[in-house]
Amino acid sequence: MNPPEPSAKQKLRRRLMAARAAMSAGQRAEYSARIHQRLRALLQSRFARQHTLLCYLALPAEVETRPILAWPGYRFFAPRVHRHTQMHWLRVDATTRWQRSRWGVEEPIQGNAWRAEDGGILLCPLTGFDRTGNRLGMGKGCFDLWLSSHAHALQAIVGLAFSCQEADSIPVEPHDVPMHFVLTEKECIACLN
Repeated sequence: MNPPEPSAKQKLRRRLMAARAAMSAGQRAEYSARIHQRLRALLQSRFARQHTLLCYLALPAEVETRPILAWPGYRFFAPRVHRHTQMHWLRVDATTRWQRSRWGVEEPIQGNAWRAEDGGILLCPLTGFDRTGNRLGMGKGCFDLWLSSHAHALQAIVGLAFSCQEADSIPVEPHDVPMHFVLTEKECIACLN
């Protein structure tokens, strides 16, 4: 019996992950630093009063996020996933202890939980994006499920990506929540205003 044919979404995910993986470590570091500058500018110009950031720890091929967690003046929360269908965010700082999840993602061991009334800006990982703010993740659905019930509490959803991760169009499902901005090493793309 032959394995099922990969879906259009799976093929696109593979292509975009390969493009991202083809970057050198030097390029990734340089481009990540440029994206950090764009993020600072966006936060200062559009969200100067918001000091709560929900920020993931990047996988090796993703835009580096660890330096962001050291920015002064912000309260940071990082995700912890249970059974990849339940995600919650814990307060993190310089003293936080981390552990690697079974999916290879570093997660905080403990911390005070983020609450919807805390609001904030979500920095969102992605495998691919389009200019209308549609996001292609890793395929596990963690962020999609969480966003479907928490997006209303966020001031903005900001995707961090390299320009090679852009697609003409991302397949969308009814539960998908679009991003407001995507930051790449080349530009800040305003998707929803």
